[in-house]
Amino acid sequence: MASKLKVDEFEGVTTAGSIDVTSGSTTTNLQQGLIKAWMDLNGSTFGLRDSFNVSSATDNGAGNYTKTLTNNLSAAQAGTSGSATTNTAYSDRECTVIPNATSSLQINTGQDYTVNRADATYTNTLMAGDLA
Repeated sequence: MASKLKVDEFEGVTTAGSIDVTSGSTTTNLQQGLIKAWMDLNGSTFGLRDSFNVSSATDNGAGNYTKTLTNNLSAAQAGTSGSATTNTAYSDRECTVIPNATSSLQINTGQDYTVNRADATYTNTLMAGDLA
């Protein structure tokens, strides 16, 4: 019979207050090893499809967006990644993610890998780092 453990809060026993989970010979630190924010954005009709730790997104013009976080990161240089594409054949967009503040990041999507900005139907970003 399977059991469930339901708790309101975990507190780590390390000096950082984090929790380590070991599976086989690999240990993952739950404080450091998780994505802190992500977003699935429709840049063509502009709107968030889904997100985590994102309070809002702003359309700054063709292929330029700002993602604002609900909970800030401790440093602006957090690890980020992004991908973008349209649903039209041969119209992939290149995505550049610029973490310029602890509370937000800038996203640029360009057409055909050039400097020309263009909206992308599917724009996804991830952020890793420490929360403030």
